Amino acid sequence: MSERHESPRAAPRTVTAPPGLLGLPPRRLLMLLGALLLGGAAQALSVVQAAFVQPWTRWNAGAAVLLLRAFGLQAATHGTLLALDDATLDVRAGCNGLVALLLLGSAILAFPAPWRRRATGIAVAAALVFALNALRLGTLVLIARYAPARLEFLHLYVWQPLMALSAFAIFLGWGKRLACAKAPRQAPPAGMADGVASG
Repeated sequence: MSERHESPRAAPRTVTAPPGLLGLPPRRLLMLLGALLLGGAAQALSVVQAAFVQPWTRWNAGAAVLLLRAFGLQAATHGTLLALDDATLDVRAGCNGLVALLLLGSAILAFPAPWRRRATGIAVAAALVFALNALRLGTLVLIARYAPARLEFLHLYVWQPLMALSAFAIFLGWGKRLACAKAPRQAPPAGMADGVASG
Protein backbone atom coordinates (compact mmCIF):
# COMPACT_ATOMS: atom_id res chain seq x y z
CA MET A 1 0.00 0.00 0.00
CA SER A 2 1.62 3.24 -1.10
CA GLU A 3 1.75 6.25 1.16
CA ARG A 4 0.69 9.62 -0.13
CA HIS A 5 2.79 12.61 0.82
CA GLU A 6 1.07 15.96 0.59
CA SER A 7 3.23 18.93 -0.22
CA PRO A 8 3.18 21.59 2.50
CA ARG A 9 0.97 24.54 1.76
CA ALA A 10 2.50 27.94 1.55
CA ALA A 11 1.59 30.34 4.31
CA PRO A 12 -0.94 32.96 3.23
CA ARG A 13 0.65 36.24 2.27
CA THR A 14 -0.63 39.45 3.76
CA VAL A 15 -0.81 42.35 1.37
CA THR A 16 -0.47 45.80 2.83
CA ALA A 17 -1.51 48.94 1.08
CA PRO A 18 1.45 50.94 -0.21
CA PRO A 19 2.13 54.18 1.63
CA GLY A 20 1.25 57.39 -0.05
CA LEU A 21 3.60 60.10 -1.20
CA LEU A 22 6.33 61.02 1.33
CA GLY A 23 5.44 57.87 3.27
CA LEU A 24 2.17 59.36 4.49
CA PRO A 25 -1.15 57.50 4.38
CA PRO A 26 -3.36 58.94 1.63
CA ARG A 27 -5.83 60.44 4.11
CA ARG A 28 -3.09 62.26 6.02
CA LEU A 29 -1.51 63.43 2.77
CA LEU A 30 -4.85 64.86 1.64
CA MET A 31 -5.21 66.65 4.99
CA LEU A 32 -1.73 68.14 4.60
CA LEU A 33 -2.31 69.31 1.03
CA GLY A 34 -5.79 70.58 1.87
CA ALA A 35 -4.54 72.62 4.81
CA LEU A 36 -1.75 74.10 2.68
CA LEU A 37 -4.12 75.04 -0.15
CA LEU A 38 -6.83 76.43 2.13
CA GLY A 39 -4.34 78.36 4.23
CA GLY A 40 -2.63 79.83 1.19
CA ALA A 41 -5.93 80.80 -0.41
CA ALA A 42 -7.26 82.27 2.84
CA GLN A 43 -4.30 84.62 3.13
CA ALA A 44 -5.31 86.22 -0.16
CA LEU A 45 -8.78 87.14 1.15
CA SER A 46 -9.17 90.78 2.12
CA VAL A 47 -10.96 89.91 5.36
CA VAL A 48 -8.11 87.61 6.43
CA GLN A 49 -5.57 90.24 5.41
CA ALA A 50 -7.28 92.88 7.52
CA ALA A 51 -8.07 90.67 10.51
CA PHE A 52 -4.91 88.58 10.75
CA VAL A 53 -2.11 89.05 8.19
CA GLN A 54 -1.65 92.81 8.50
CA PRO A 55 -1.90 92.91 12.33
CA TRP A 56 0.51 89.96 12.59
CA THR A 57 2.97 91.74 10.29
CA ARG A 58 2.75 95.04 12.21
CA TRP A 59 3.13 93.29 15.57
CA ASN A 60 6.10 91.32 14.26
CA ALA A 61 7.81 94.51 13.09
CA GLY A 62 7.03 96.06 16.49
CA ALA A 63 8.56 93.07 18.26
CA ALA A 64 11.73 93.51 16.18
CA VAL A 65 11.85 97.18 17.26
CA LEU A 66 11.55 96.19 20.92
CA LEU A 67 14.38 93.72 20.44
CA LEU A 68 16.62 96.34 18.86
CA ARG A 69 15.80 98.93 21.50
CA ALA A 70 16.74 96.43 24.19
CA PHE A 71 20.30 96.71 22.81
CA GLY A 72 20.22 100.51 22.79
CA LEU A 73 19.46 100.96 19.09
CA GLN A 74 17.07 103.70 18.00
CA ALA A 75 14.71 101.67 15.83
CA ALA A 76 11.16 102.62 14.91
CA THR A 77 8.21 101.18 13.05
CA HIS A 78 5.55 102.80 10.86
CA GLY A 79 2.95 100.20 9.98
CA THR A 80 4.90 97.47 8.24
CA LEU A 81 7.99 99.69 7.77
CA LEU A 82 10.92 98.94 10.05
CA ALA A 83 13.48 101.74 10.32
CA LEU A 84 16.92 102.01 11.90
CA ASP A 85 18.59 105.38 11.34
CA ASP A 86 18.51 105.83 7.55
CA ALA A 87 17.86 102.15 6.74
CA THR A 88 14.28 101.01 6.16
CA LEU A 89 12.75 97.59 5.59
CA ASP A 90 9.25 97.04 4.25
CA VAL A 91 7.94 93.82 5.81
CA ARG A 92 5.87 92.24 3.06
CA ALA A 93 4.24 88.87 2.48
CA GLY A 94 6.88 86.18 2.61
CA CYS A 95 8.92 88.15 5.14
CA ASN A 96 6.45 87.99 8.04
CA GLY A 97 6.94 84.32 8.93
CA LEU A 98 3.47 83.24 7.87
CA VAL A 99 4.77 80.87 5.19
CA ALA A 100 6.72 78.95 7.82
CA LEU A 101 3.70 79.01 10.11
CA LEU A 102 1.46 77.70 7.31
CA LEU A 103 3.81 74.79 6.60
CA LEU A 104 4.19 74.02 10.28
CA GLY A 105 0.50 74.32 11.09
CA SER A 106 -0.49 72.13 8.13
CA ALA A 107 1.96 69.43 9.21
CA ILE A 108 0.62 69.50 12.77
CA LEU A 109 -2.99 69.33 11.56
CA ALA A 110 -2.20 66.27 9.42
CA PHE A 111 -0.42 64.51 12.28
CA PRO A 112 -2.34 61.66 13.99
CA ALA A 113 -2.85 63.26 17.39
CA PRO A 114 -5.80 64.40 19.53
CA TRP A 115 -7.28 67.69 18.39
CA ARG A 116 -6.51 69.35 21.72
CA ARG A 117 -2.81 68.53 21.36
CA ARG A 118 -2.83 69.68 17.75
CA ALA A 119 -4.39 73.02 18.75
CA THR A 120 -1.82 73.44 21.52
CA GLY A 121 0.97 72.58 19.10
CA ILE A 122 -0.18 75.19 16.58
CA ALA A 123 -0.43 77.87 19.30
CA VAL A 124 3.08 77.13 20.58
CA ALA A 125 4.40 76.97 17.01
CA ALA A 126 2.87 80.38 16.23
CA ALA A 127 4.59 81.93 19.25
CA LEU A 128 7.95 80.41 18.32
CA VAL A 129 7.68 81.45 14.66
CA PHE A 130 6.66 84.97 15.72
CA ALA A 131 9.70 85.31 18.00
CA LEU A 132 12.09 83.81 15.45
CA ASN A 133 10.85 86.09 12.67
CA ALA A 134 11.19 89.14 14.92
CA LEU A 135 14.83 88.15 15.40
CA ARG A 136 15.11 87.73 11.64
CA LEU A 137 13.72 91.21 10.95
CA GLY A 138 15.96 92.77 13.57
CA THR A 139 19.10 91.25 12.09
CA LEU A 140 18.07 92.17 8.54
CA VAL A 141 17.51 95.83 9.37
CA LEU A 142 20.89 95.85 11.11
CA ILE A 143 22.47 94.46 7.93
CA ALA A 144 20.57 97.04 5.86
CA ARG A 145 22.05 99.78 8.08
CA TYR A 146 25.64 98.62 8.39
CA ALA A 147 26.26 96.23 5.45
CA PRO A 148 23.58 96.84 2.80
CA ALA A 149 25.51 94.96 0.12
CA ARG A 150 25.02 91.72 2.07
CA LEU A 151 21.30 92.21 2.68
CA GLU A 152 19.99 90.23 -0.30
CA PHE A 153 22.30 87.29 0.34
CA LEU A 154 21.37 87.04 4.03
CA HIS A 155 17.68 87.52 3.31
CA LEU A 156 17.40 84.93 0.54
CA TYR A 157 20.13 82.39 1.22
CA VAL A 158 20.54 82.44 5.00
CA TRP A 159 17.31 83.41 6.71
CA GLN A 160 14.91 81.74 4.26
CA PRO A 161 16.47 78.28 4.75
CA LEU A 162 16.84 78.94 8.48
CA MET A 163 13.12 79.64 8.79
CA ALA A 164 12.25 76.43 6.92
CA LEU A 165 14.69 74.36 9.00
CA SER A 166 13.39 75.94 12.20
CA ALA A 167 9.81 75.06 11.28
CA PHE A 168 10.93 71.47 10.65
CA ALA A 169 12.78 71.36 13.98
CA ILE A 170 9.73 72.71 15.84
CA PHE A 171 7.57 70.03 14.24
CA LEU A 172 10.04 67.29 15.18
CA GLY A 173 10.23 68.59 18.74
CA TRP A 174 6.45 68.66 19.04
CA GLY A 175 6.14 65.16 17.61
CA LYS A 176 8.82 63.81 19.94
CA ARG A 177 7.14 65.38 22.96
CA LEU A 178 3.83 63.90 21.85
CA ALA A 179 5.40 60.46 21.44
CA CYS A 180 6.95 60.68 24.92
CA ALA A 181 3.57 61.62 26.39
CA LYS A 182 1.95 58.60 24.72
CA ALA A 183 4.64 56.13 25.83
CA PRO A 184 3.54 54.05 28.84
CA ARG A 185 5.58 54.53 31.96
CA GLN A 186 7.41 51.42 33.02
CA ALA A 187 7.24 50.40 36.65
CA PRO A 188 10.62 50.02 38.39
CA PRO A 189 11.90 46.50 39.07
CA ALA A 190 10.53 44.83 42.19
CA GLY A 191 13.89 44.82 43.96
CA MET A 192 14.42 48.50 43.29
CA ALA A 193 10.92 49.38 44.44
CA ASP A 194 11.43 47.40 47.65
CA GLY A 195 14.72 49.12 48.24
CA VAL A 196 13.19 52.56 47.82
CA ALA A 197 10.29 51.66 50.10
CA SER A 198 12.52 50.24 52.80
CA GLY A 199 14.91 53.18 52.63
